Amino acid sequence: MIDRTDTVSQRSDNPRCTRSPRVALAAIVALAIPAFGWPERAAAQITEFPIPTPNSAPSGITLGPDGALWFTELNNIGRLDPTNPSAIFEYAVPTSKSEPNGIAVGPLVTGGPPAALWFTEAFASQIGRKFPTGNVIAEFAVTSGSAPQVIALGPDGALWFTERDSNKIGRITPAGALSEVSVPTSNSEPTGITAGPDGNLWFTEFNTNKIGRMRPDGTFIAEYIVTTPNAGPQFITAGPDGALWFTEYFANKIGRITTAGMITNEFSIPTSRSQPRGITAGPDGNLWFTEQDSGANNIGRITTAGVFHEFPIPTSNSSPFAITAGPDRALWFTEGANNIGRICLPRSHDFSNDCKSDIAWRDANTGTVAAWLMNGLQTQQTGAYGAVAGNWTIVGQRDFDGDGIADLLWRDSNTGTPAIWLLASNFQVLQTGGFAPVDNNWAIVGTGDFNGDGMGDILWYHTPTGTVAIWLMNGLSAPQTGTPGVLPGWTIAGTGDFDGDGMTDILWYHGPTGTVGIWLMNGLSLKQGGSAGAVATNWRIVGTGDFDGDGKSDILWRDNNTGTVAVWLMNGISMAQGGGYSAVPSNWHIIDTGDFNGDGKSDILWRDMSMGGGAVAIWLLGLQVLQSGNAGSVPLNWQIQGANAD
Repeated sequence: MIDRTDTVSQRSDNPRCTRSPRVALAAIVALAIPAFGWPERAAAQITEFPIPTPNSAPSGITLGPDGALWFTELNNIGRLDPTNPSAIFEYAVPTSKSEPNGIAVGPLVTGGPPAALWFTEAFASQIGRKFPTGNVIAEFAVTSGSAPQVIALGPDGALWFTERDSNKIGRITPAGALSEVSVPTSNSEPTGITAGPDGNLWFTEFNTNKIGRMRPDGTFIAEYIVTTPNAGPQFITAGPDGALWFTEYFANKIGRITTAGMITNEFSIPTSRSQPRGITAGPDGNLWFTEQDSGANNIGRITTAGVFHEFPIPTSNSSPFAITAGPDRALWFTEGANNIGRICLPRSHDFSNDCKSDIAWRDANTGTVAAWLMNGLQTQQTGAYGAVAGNWTIVGQRDFDGDGIADLLWRDSNTGTPAIWLLASNFQVLQTGGFAPVDNNWAIVGTGDFNGDGMGDILWYHTPTGTVAIWLMNGLSAPQTGTPGVLPGWTIAGTGDFDGDGMTDILWYHGPTGTVGIWLMNGLSLKQGGSAGAVATNWRIVGTGDFDGDGKSDILWRDNNTGTVAVWLMNGISMAQGGGYSAVPSNWHIIDTGDFNGDGKSDILWRDMSMGGGAVAIWLLGLQVLQSGNAGSVPLNWQIQGANAD
């Protein structure tokens, strides 16, 4: 936001088969717009990419050391480059009909970096290894008939896997040395496995309704009975909250177990009989899972507080299996319908639901609102939404209804009335609504998702008293509001998720001293606050964004004297690393930040504000400027709407 007004799964339907200010919300005001069609709400963006080999039955999927997505097929290992997802490469496994299943990344030498793909071969009872380059695949035999399932990198640098039919947990070192230990409970059918935050291995026992825990030395610690009888625990992952989360295939639930072995929650999935399978932690601080049943056919998301959202997959009866986080702030999953699917997390000011940020415009002369739909440095499409009277100002851009498309937040400068346009794709306004007027001493200073429910919220600041307020939104209503604190004499300079917990935090700046402060938020409550440091007052905060793609927001700076651009890479309240880009002439203004090329890293949007200017430029960023270019030029009466957009 810039504060300015200018894991793996197994195949087959058979789970055992190897295959704030409080205001009266009743007062709704009309915000005049031209007449548009009112389509149904769009679902979050899911894109599917067909696998070249027919009936390949993809199963496990993981992010490889080369930044590609690697997945298993009936007798192949597949590779998909997220920057060119339509080009899928397949590599034949030497043993025919081996049925590769789970897949994970592991080292080549103990203690080394992840450098190879390791996978289970359920029918052949083998473990396979492939390097990201070349066609050579090595295979290592395990107990005959063991049907190895899921594989995961352990805390000891070895690969650990479940052997469903032999009732064992297996271990293979980077050198290929194998060992196996029997699960204490007989006929348990161990299925999912993951490394826990406590340095141990956690696994599911599908047939005996337990969660198991063992040390990396191969000794078992305990087995914990799942509260719901016959729940059918399937797959398990480490969550962002320090607990383990697992799917319950028969009980239709998502379970949570602490590292102390306490099953604290079992959350019922809204869609009945959804048959949840794969589960993974997302870069947004939530858990994502697949719903395999044809009557569900969804990708599910659950917050650590137990709030669900389900996203329908376009292909019917797609039978989604495994799911993993990609390098691009997207979740990638396998489909029994012979596809690899992608669901992207919301990008700031994404008006087309394509996982890329776009640019909102308004003509100062006519009040017309328009947008450029972007693809990196290129404008893919342009269009207009309609014209609005000049007393109405766009004060925010956020997805308020959780449909994956950014919406527009308005305020009437005369009355203080806030209002929202819920947008659909193709430059359509889906629905509009407003709230009772709010005293203009209350300023809208930010937007974000403060409670992690996938819907944008509104941040307010009362200048006379320094009171902060938040409206937690649900589309056109604010069912909950609150005031997390008071801080007079400071300026709210931005919002962002600085600790990567999936909930928006507040960035503060104290002008007289140059001090930067951060409030780490948990909904309407202040979780932690502190100073991130101080800078000379010739430097000003010009934006926030995730510039290194680590899932945590960073702070963008510019020197008023030299035009130099710099960034603080943040880790909660602390600066993890600082660095500069370069100096830019002062006629070029940083208007906004956003992920314009969909690589999971924030970029910088520039505009030439000199007389007769109007050129638009974009820096595509990593830790350096990877690419830059002119995106077009527009007369200066057309103003980019950068307020509270990122």
